[in-house]
Amino acid sequence: MISINDKKQALNRLLESSEFCGSNTYKRLLTALVEASLTDEPPKEYNIAVEIFGKSPDFNPAEDSTVRVYISNLRKKLDRYYRTEGSKEKIRLTIPKGHHNVLFIPASKGVKIKSVLKSHYILYGVITVLALSIIVLEIHFRQLRQSVGKDHMRLLNHPVWSDFTQSDSPLFMVLGDDFFFVTKNDSTILRKHSINNGYDFEHYISEHPELQNRYQGQTNYSFVPMISILPLDNILPFFSFKSNIMFQNSSNLKTSDILTNDIIFFGTFRNLYILEQALKDILVNYELGQTSSTHVTLSLGDSLQTLNLNGEPDEEHIDYCLIRKIPGPNQNTLILFISFFETGMAGASNAFTTIESLTDIARSFDGNSFPLYFDVLLKVSGFSRTAFNSEILYSGEIEKTSNFW
Repeated sequence: MISINDKKQALNRLLESSEFCGSNTYKRLLTALVEASLTDEPPKEYNIAVEIFGKSPDFNPAEDSTVRVYISNLRKKLDRYYRTEGSKEKIRLTIPKGHHNVLFIPASKGVKIKSVLKSHYILYGVITVLALSIIVLEIHFRQLRQSVGKDHMRLLNHPVWSDFTQSDSPLFMVLGDDFFFVTKNDSTILRKHSINNGYDFEHYISEHPELQNRYQGQTNYSFVPMISILPLDNILPFFSFKSNIMFQNSSNLKTSDILTNDIIFFGTFRNLYILEQALKDILVNYELGQTSSTHVTLSLGDSLQTLNLNGEPDEEHIDYCLIRKIPGPNQNTLILFISFFETGMAGASNAFTTIESLTDIARSFDGNSFPLYFDVLLKVSGFSRTAFNSEILYSGEIEKTSNFW
């Protein structure tokens, strides 16, 4: 029997973990679900929507999936916590699918089937369904294995990726890393949205000479955000056969690297560093501050595209991703995936690694096929940094003779 005090302590450790400490919304949601479960009154979806998310009294769960999406993401956050930081927890919180009540499970015992399935008839039904599912999945897997092999080969030979998969040049996977600096006295690590490289830092200090003796410059090690790592899960399988593939942070990329290697970049407009030169013909202006003030203006085709962020990344929001493939200075090739948050990067990396999505994007070009070099701008709607829908805002060819270097 787990005491109420032990349950509350397990909840507090969760709320103080790195998985939850940065999201007040999920902390409020989890706390409310636990408090309801402790009183044996499982909360209703309507009450959660109105009391936690501030929905209006006319909220209709059938038309608004906000609560279900949040609780689904909450399950994932709990799973990540117990696989990493909370792997040694003796009491684990779990939310059964289709329910809103929180269960407290001793880690060593797991969930007993009889506590979830109270009817032998239900148990027999589940066993029957599982047996049938195994048969169906086996048939589906055989079909999928054949189709995946074909799709994989089609992607390797697709105009977007063939320059990289068939090239003898070394391949650099460049991960955009953020600029952090430290204080001299206590080595506190700091991040400021307007400071994204050494030049920005020196300019900032020159405008604030009173800080000259307080800050000592960039940290000795890089900070690579999740946005730069996220697409590797989709992209790396393409290059499992290549022996000359390397990883590099964008802050450490040198001119000589651009001269001799194929480059695939994942990151944001703020951590392009030397690769910002690859946007010199289209990047009109930008301000990279808090969510509400961030905007980027690009000159694409005959018009300007101003990208203003809409919404908070932990809730419903709009993100963008620019995918730019350009010639390198020495018969090499570069492709850059640039977004603001994980949402845009997730939408773009998914779109550019499935044949169906690439076919749809190809239709947006004049010739109904991908040119050798191109710009594609995607508008990605998402929820809690998860991509839902992608819309093509622009697609255009880049001339082979274009000079970026």
